[in-house]
Amino acid sequence: MTDLDWVKPALAALERGESLPFADLGEAFRLLRADPNVRHTAVASYDGRHENLSQQHMAVPALWSAAAVDPLGAGLESLFHAVVTFGTDYRRLLSDVRDAFPELAERDPGGGRRGPL
Repeated sequence: MTDLDWVKPALAALERGESLPFADLGEAFRLLRADPNVRHTAVASYDGRHENLSQQHMAVPALWSAAAVDPLGAGLESLFHAVVTFGTDYRRLLSDVRDAFPELAERDPGGGRRGPL
């Protein structure tokens, strides 16, 4: 989705620490629905209770999370939206995050690895 014409300005605004170029979440969803270049994919919810959720619709709220003033809150909320977007494959995402930030696992006596949730 990062290559979509309406997403690029939002990502650039995040990089510059500016407000998102949307009036609200509803506007972003309307742009998503109207864009013929969006490749629609569906997943089951991360807890497996719901089928056929639009990954693209699950990803859009991460833009607002990433724009949060508090960096820790922004990171955690964005990670949660990524988990929701990945659906039942969220463990792979979290493994990739651990691999991308090995210093976090070094500070964790459990090595950052936990048993099944």
